[in-house]
Amino acid sequence: MPKFGPIEREPWRPRPPYDQPITEAERHERMVRIRAGHGNDERLAALLEPLDGMEVAPYEHRILAWLAGWEDSTVAVVAALRHRARAADPLPVGRGHTPADED
Repeated sequence: MPKFGPIEREPWRPRPPYDQPITEAERHERMVRIRAGHGNDERLAALLEPLDGMEVAPYEHRILAWLAGWEDSTVAVVAALRHRARAADPLPVGRGHTPADED
């Protein structure tokens, strides 16, 4: 399992290892995906990955698809923060967002 610690400098890719430059083979594969109309697929997958097992409403998915249109470095930071938030201890009751079942 990759480590999703703080990202201290601009990442090269939307998924770990963030600090490794993109290879020529990866760059070529990306160009093929972009030409085929699937240029944001890897970034969208990076944003959805920390939500595995959770329901994502159509509107939420639309917003994530929009975010996937941003550059790799932006998507990497958002995705890494989501992974870290999911792994963190829950906030104490009364602090932060109130879960739906406690409304």
